[in-house]
Amino acid sequence: MKNVLFQVILGRIRRAELVVRLQRVQYSAAAALLVFALLSVFQPATASAYGALSSRQVLMSSTANAATNVSYQVGFNTVTNGQTIGSVVVEFCGNSPIIGDSCSIASGFNTNYASISLSSTGNITGLTVDTVNSTTNRLVLKRTAAAVTNGPISLTLGNGTTNGLTNPANDNTTFYVRILTYVVTDGDPLGSETADSTDAGGVALSTANQLNVTAKVQETLTFCVYTGVDCATGGTGVTLGDSNGVLFNTATTYTGNAYYDLASNAFGGVSVKMQGDTLKSGTFTITPDGNACTPDVTTSSVEQFGIRISAPGAGMTATAPYDCAAGNHGFDAANISTLYGQEIGKTTGATDVASTTIELAAKSAGTTEAGVYTSTLTLVATATY
Repeated sequence: MKNVLFQVILGRIRRAELVVRLQRVQYSAAAALLVFALLSVFQPATASAYGALSSRQVLMSSTANAATNVSYQVGFNTVTNGQTIGSVVVEFCGNSPIIGDSCSIASGFNTNYASISLSSTGNITGLTVDTVNSTTNRLVLKRTAAAVTNGPISLTLGNGTTNGLTNPANDNTTFYVRILTYVVTDGDPLGSETADSTDAGGVALSTANQLNVTAKVQETLTFCVYTGVDCATGGTGVTLGDSNGVLFNTATTYTGNAYYDLASNAFGGVSVKMQGDTLKSGTFTITPDGNACTPDVTTSSVEQFGIRISAPGAGMTATAPYDCAAGNHGFDAANISTLYGQEIGKTTGATDVASTTIELAAKSAGTTEAGVYTSTLTLVATATY
């Protein structure tokens, strides 16, 4: 009986020890897991193999969608001191600037690598476009031999006029540029971006809607004929003669002035024509000077009536026979009296407001019939746009 009791007690002791051992194992496993978790938190992640290019930027000569012959100026600073650069890759992606991510081509984009020009400034020289390893969205810029380079670099892709890149087809579309430097001269086209590049970085770009600005400029012509101080003052009368308006002295040519102001944006210029006739009193006339510049005479047997452009306005030139020097006048009655008159002056293009002086002159002869002589002269400005 005692032996049986002893065996029961011994079994219970052993089971207790087993429970204690199992608990210790569980505590040890939990502690191990806790340590592993803490190590996972504090253990630093593996660093990328490349240095991040600084001061990255890309200038575009046009952000219009589908624009062609666009020049892209790629600027950056290398950060790995004393690195050897054999090639630079400029990769255009429609989905991500992250080095190592998959790169899809933005719709319509093309590097035009077979014809694009390249120039560089800064701390790198000797780059040319590698047309073998370049693609429609990846430009490999190679050197014949690698060289140590460090600092700011600027690459101009395309000249913006006769060659360049083709922008993505869609308006207001974000796309990306990845810039990578390599020791090898072929841009490591089959390698890993993150593992093989020395320095790298991304830039975000975007196409943008162009502003279509419209402004209307209408055809203009300002023409004012007057005899007073200015156009606002007006006036239509020109009196030729002495203080009483009489052609009193048959040896004297009497003069008076009329004016016109002209302004027009007519590209083809403006023609000023005169329509009318010589001085008349009923059936009597004063003989016009004719179709050539005629000197004023003092002979009492000669009567005269004529005009000249004595002071052409800015942009205005006198037309023969009205381009006479002082003391000379012309009046081509045969042409001035036609339906549309005769040109006396013109501009060769658009002109701002300018004033022109017309000098009118008359002289009587000893045989000129008495009477009140008048003439109505009409001036017409015709613009050619």
